[in-house]
Formats: sequence, structure tokens, C-alpha cells
Amino acid sequence: MKTTIKTILALLILAAFSCSSDDSNDAPAVTIIETWKVTAIATANTYDLNNDGSATSDLITELGCTINQTITLKSDNTGTIKASTAFAIFEGTTVGAFEGLCGNVDEFTEDLSWSQTETSRTYTSSGSSFTGTLSGNQLVFIVSGFPIYNNAGDDIVDTDSLQITYTLQ
Repeated sequence: MKTTIKTILALLILAAFSCSSDDSNDAPAVTIIETWKVTAIATANTYDLNNDGSATSDLITELGCTINQTITLKSDNTGTIKASTAFAIFEGTTVGAFEGLCGNVDEFTEDLSWSQTETSRTYTSSGSSFTGTLSGNQLVFIVSGFPIYNNAGDDIVDTDSLQITYTLQ
């Protein structure tokens, strides 16, 4: 009888220690849920940066370049923003004229966290937060204080606002 009780106790102790929760199955895998790409950048003011005689607020057309910038969002409310294009607006050599510069740069990647409501999405990166408006497959941010440089590029002479539109890919 003592042997049977000892065997049952040993089996119970063995069963108690061999049962463990597998936490790796409890947490869902982190996956990419969305990728957004810049498809339009509009300025508050109009410029004729491509010298075609028509000033517009369409910065991509005026600069004649492709803006390589994406935001990738993950299911754990983190993500990354990647950019490999830089652009600037300068005062021209003629009064009232402007010139633009756009070019590829080394890819820049920044981690971010994100949250959303029904009509907006907020991204936080490096201590700064930006909130955009969601409308269908578009996400629009208004960025104020975009610098306009003097012709030499060494002094800010004015600022403009940008409306940056991302489209869901």
C-alpha cells in the first residue's frame, strides 16, 4: 500500500512539474498590416519650379521627381517610416522667382508607434507626434514650417505649409 501511495505521489509531482504553459503560443505573431506611400505633396503657395510658365502647388510635378517615402505599420502598433528622397525650395536669382531641388539620398529609417481613431491616425517618433486625417485609402498630414531658403541655401527666408498625402498600397 505504501508503495502504491508513493507511486501515485511521485506521478502527481511529476505531472505537476511537467505541465507548463507555452507562452509562445499565447502572443499573436507581429505582422505587417499596412504600407502607405507618398503620392502627393502640395504647398499652400504656388511655385513655378519647373519653369513651364505655370505656378502650381503640386510639389512633385514642379520638382519633377519621385518621392520615395513609405510608412509600414505592424499589428503591435509599431512601424517604420522610410525615406530616400530630399527636396527643398530656394529663392531664385530673379526677384519673385523660386527654384527647387529634389534628389535621392541614403535611405533613412525611423521607428514609430501609432494609434488611430475612426478618422485620424497619430504617429510618434523620436518624441514628436504627427496626426493625419484618414479618408478611404488616403492619409493626409498638414506640416507647417517647411523652410524656403535663400539662393545660397544658407538662410531660411520664409516658410510654407505642406499637405502630404499617403495612399494605402
